Amino acid sequence: MTKEGNDAEDFYSQAFDKFKEAIKIKPDYHEAFNSWGVFLGKLARTKESNNAEGLYGKAFDKFKEAIKIKPDYYEALFLWGDTLRELAETKRGNDAEDLYRQACDKFKEAIDIKPDFHKALFFWGGTLCKLAETKQGNDGEDLYRQAFDKFKEAIDIKPDSHEALFFWGCTLGSLARTKESNNAEGLYGKAFDKLKEAIKIKPDYHEAFNSWGLFLGRLAMTKEGNDAEDLYWQACDKFKRAIDIKPDYHEAFNSWGNALGILAETKEGNDAEDLYNEAFDKFEKALEYGASPYHLSCIRALKGDREEALELLEVSLSKNEINAKSVENDENWINYRRDEKFLALLNKYKG
Repeated sequence: MTKEGNDAEDFYSQAFDKFKEAIKIKPDYHEAFNSWGVFLGKLARTKESNNAEGLYGKAFDKFKEAIKIKPDYYEALFLWGDTLRELAETKRGNDAEDLYRQACDKFKEAIDIKPDFHKALFFWGGTLCKLAETKQGNDGEDLYRQAFDKFKEAIDIKPDSHEALFFWGCTLGSLARTKESNNAEGLYGKAFDKLKEAIKIKPDYHEAFNSWGLFLGRLAMTKEGNDAEDLYWQACDKFKRAIDIKPDYHEAFNSWGNALGILAETKEGNDAEDLYNEAFDKFEKALEYGASPYHLSCIRALKGDREEALELLEVSLSKNEINAKSVENDENWINYRRDEKFLALLNKYKG
């Protein structure tokens, strides 16, 4: 679907009507049930929480119907698992954990039917990583190790799977964030190696360049002085590489702006001003291509541009792109915690 808003809704409705007509003619048309489930999931992603949940439930029903007709339909089990994972990402706590575990069960069922289904293996690994991020200590560590095993199995089946290597690299980076400086550095290094392997297979892999940059930035946060600065500049280079491949990649523009903003905080005078201006430029580009204005609001706040910062913040809060609690805990707003207008905004969008 390339449409938005009501236009997209109309196209989805027309598609659902066609699936219904097809199944009326051929009631055991398992592929139609499966496709209907896929499009219900896509429509759910465009909705707010309550409306989305109902559509996700309908999608699960369609996958269930497809599998009832064709019990060895591993593709439907995989898609059911992936849709459960998507719903889990909109939840928190036990609700999220339960959905992630259900997704893992579906991936396992798919692999039980088709043991060489490498895509189900690395999606399973990615979902285990999401579960691990909700845990601490040994529980989280064990889930990360299980995820690595799934990525390895996927690569054993398909050695040139750039996606499996990407998932593996991102999961190593996620684990690195839970470690102290020295242990983290080794894990970040392994993450960079996996992302480098993925890019060697797929040189235009813009998501891998962006993730590489993000992890370089996180490693930089564990350093000081020139070591940190060098890593932030390396991160900026990766974001640039991502954008060279996909010029409208707003995520990379946001990431690049963040890195420049952090560098600006370490400078004074004209050097700081130039870096802030570069950061604003990147955030403006990100906004142009569909990003949330929240990151730009943070940089404006750090620079002391109060009115613009609060105006952009309200846009983000009103669209539920960020919640008031997260803003309250964000160090970018530390100088605004007694600002009456800032506090009024948070109170307005709390609850």
